Amino acid sequence: MRRGRRRRRFPRWMTRQDGLRMDLRVLGEYYSGSSSESLLLLNQAWVEAPKCGHSKDAGASTGITGMLEVIESDFGRSLVEAQTGEDTKADDYKKLTDQNKVTKINKEADMKYEASTSAAITKALQEVISDKEASQAELDAELQYKESLDKHCTQTA
Repeated sequence: MRRGRRRRRFPRWMTRQDGLRMDLRVLGEYYSGSSSESLLLLNQAWVEAPKCGHSKDAGASTGITGMLEVIESDFGRSLVEAQTGEDTKADDYKKLTDQNKVTKINKEADMKYEASTSAAITKALQEVISDKEASQAELDAELQYKESLDKHCTQTA
């Protein structure tokens, strides 16, 4: 959501920066005398300026123009920083997502290996238990036979 808001904000910043450039150009033309004093830019259209007894003050032009140039450079710097930050965050997100995919694949493979190893160990354990039970039964039978032999041998002797 945040990324979408930033993407929408960039065109607004560029439009504002373009507006500042146009203001600087119009003021530059006005104070340099290259534009007609009787025309004003209103809603992106040149209109006839009303006569009001106003005269150009070259000293004021440097302050206003300087301030607008600073604002324009600040807009430009802010836009570049925001775009760079957004690109860096997008790259970091992509790297993290790719890394998470690899980690997930590795963990799933580990789980499969551990499950198959566990099954093999369980099977081997069952075989050992079965062998033990068979050996125990055989041993019990031999011990019982030995006791019967011992009884038989002791009675005859």
